[in-house]
Amino acid sequence: MILLTDEGRAALELAAEHSDPTSLAAATALRREFSPELAGAALHQEALRRKAVAKLGERARGMLFTPEGLEQATRRPVAEWRARRLVAAGVREVVDLGCGIAADAMVMAEHGVRVTAVEIDPDTAALAAHNLSWAQTSTGEAAEALVRVGDALALAPELLSRPDVAAFVDPARRTSRGRSWQLEDLTPSWGFVLDLVTGGQPAVVKLGPGVDRAELPAVFTSHVSHRGDAVETTLWSGLDLGGGAGPGIGEAVLVSDEVRTLSGPPEALPVGPLGRFVHEADPAVSRAELVWRLAPDLVQLDPHAGYATSDQVLPAPFATSFTVLEQLDPRPKHLARWVKDHDIGTLEIKKRGRGGALDLDPAVLRRQLAPRGTQSATVMFCRIGGAVTALHVQRANHSS
Repeated sequence: MILLTDEGRAALELAAEHSDPTSLAAATALRREFSPELAGAALHQEALRRKAVAKLGERARGMLFTPEGLEQATRRPVAEWRARRLVAAGVREVVDLGCGIAADAMVMAEHGVRVTAVEIDPDTAALAAHNLSWAQTSTGEAAEALVRVGDALALAPELLSRPDVAAFVDPARRTSRGRSWQLEDLTPSWGFVLDLVTGGQPAVVKLGPGVDRAELPAVFTSHVSHRGDAVETTLWSGLDLGGGAGPGIGEAVLVSDEVRTLSGPPEALPVGPLGRFVHEADPAVSRAELVWRLAPDLVQLDPHAGYATSDQVLPAPFATSFTVLEQLDPRPKHLARWVKDHDIGTLEIKKRGRGGALDLDPAVLRRQLAPRGTQSATVMFCRIGGAVTALHVQRANHSS
């Protein structure tokens, strides 16, 4: 690959000196020194590196990316949580089947796990090898990692022949039509993933956060959020994770400045009347169906609304609780009058659920309501007893 040559490295160094690698000035400057192809590749790579820093940390400044590989790469704090759990489970060797740019493989290797990364595309494999060459353990030694070019399904029987080797799979979720959340579009295939996690092999599978729970096998499953964003669903099999982890048990993992977990069997809340507080659970807790674990008297406002309610505040960061101040007529003309009468200038609009008024676009509604006053307010749209309503609410706790 052209960027891995001496000339390519020189082009990357020059691209890094420009404040805006997408600018005409940067393109003109690099084309004075390098071919248009190399100049374009170096500037594009520098733009990817800068975008990657927020997701992967400062190490990204020396890595090489593809747009798809960066999009699918795990956020660094989440990858570290997973790597620490593997080490705690006694895993010393991992085969990354379909490693892409090897962002996850790097983190596992840096935690002392020996990694064999498999990638079918030779150019992407070259990027993965470059990235893994940067991996160092906590003692400053080069991490044990290598890349094999080949088909993950064909190489899996050989590479996973020992029972002490764990598989890691982050199936590609892109097709010729773009990004896909359909399990039948995964590469390696969903059938391969199912065989892997149900066949007794130690394995970890990273899936998208929006995967249909009904399609998942009966293995221990983590629903993961990072700073309030749902980021992945993780399947675990053949590993001693302790703490009651096993089939029929799910887990919400909240990764921020520290990692917080909540586990138990999934259970839907009963529907009940509006209480003093409405609660918006962290997406990991909602997806794991573990909201019931947060308090004994919780009910939900509607089976499809996503809001719980009770007469007590819930613990942050597992949920954000809102004090219900008043119930409002959800029709825009009535809300506009309320906004004007209450001198509202900063208006937060929250909603969960679909259908009817819940299909509103908050940005469009905010323009219709035209808040221009000096006060701030939060209005929550939800369904109660089948009817859409609006609630004027105020935060009673804060997630961290």
